[in-house]
Amino acid sequence: MAIKKTRQPIPSAKAELSAVANDSRALKQLTRAELLKTVAGAMDALLAAQRQIAELKEENTALKSQSMTCGLTGIPNRRAYDSLMDRLFNKMNRIGDEFEEKRSATQSRVEKINSITLFVIDADKFKSINDTYGHPAGDAVIKAIANEILGPSIRDNDFVARLGGDEFVIVGINMTTEGIDAILKRIETACQNTAIDMGNGAKVKIGLSCGVHTVKKGENLEKLYSTADENLTAAKTAKGTSRKVEIIQSPSPPPRLPPQKPHIKGHA
Repeated sequence: MAIKKTRQPIPSAKAELSAVANDSRALKQLTRAELLKTVAGAMDALLAAQRQIAELKEENTALKSQSMTCGLTGIPNRRAYDSLMDRLFNKMNRIGDEFEEKRSATQSRVEKINSITLFVIDADKFKSINDTYGHPAGDAVIKAIANEILGPSIRDNDFVARLGGDEFVIVGINMTTEGIDAILKRIETACQNTAIDMGNGAKVKIGLSCGVHTVKKGENLEKLYSTADENLTAAKTAKGTSRKVEIIQSPSPPPRLPPQKPHIKGHA
C-alpha cells in the first residue's frame, strides 16, 4: 500500500545564508538582532529538512517491510525468499579458498556456509477446506500453518516463508541429517496437536507434505528448489489416500426452536 503525505517545500537555508554572505555591505549593515534572526531562520530550515528526511526514511523502511511480508500470515513472502537465496548463494560462493587465506579477524567471525537445505511444504487436501468450509476457513488454515506449526518447529537461525497459496518453504544452512529429521518430527507433532477452528463450530487437523533437498558448496545451486519440489511430489504420492483432513469436531447443529402456532387469518 503506497503511503503519500503532503509536504511543505523545505526553505533553502543555504540560499538564504549565501545571499547574505555574498553581499558584504548587507552583512556589515546587519544589526546583532538581525544576524541572530537570520541564523535562527537558517537553523529552522535545516531542522525542517532533517525531519522530512527522517520521515522519508521511515516510510521507505515501512514500504520495504510490507513488500517483503505476507499480508495474511505476517511471515516473509516470496520476494523475501528470493532475496535471501540470492544472498546465501553469493555468500557460499564468496567464502572460497582464496577468501579464507586472506580473511581478517573481523571476517573470521562470518559463519561459513557449507550447505543450504530447502524444505518445500504444502497442505494435504487444502482445496477441500475451501470447498467445504469457505475461503475464510482456508485463510485460518494458512495462518495456523505459518504461525502454529512451521514457525515453532524451526531453529532460531532458520527461515520460513509463504510462497503463495498453501506453499511454504523453510531454509536452513549447515544442517545435518539429524537436524533435518528433527524439524520434520516437530512439524509432524505440531500438526497432530493443532486443532484449527473453521469458524462455524468445526475444528480440523491438517496434514502437511514436505520435500527436502540440500546442496553443498560447488554443487548445482539452480536445482535446489526444483529437486526439493520433486521430492515433495514423491512424498505426496507415497502418502496416497492417507493424505486427508482430519475432522475432530463437527459443526454445531443449529438451535432447535420451539414449535410455533400457525397464524390463521380470521374469516369474515
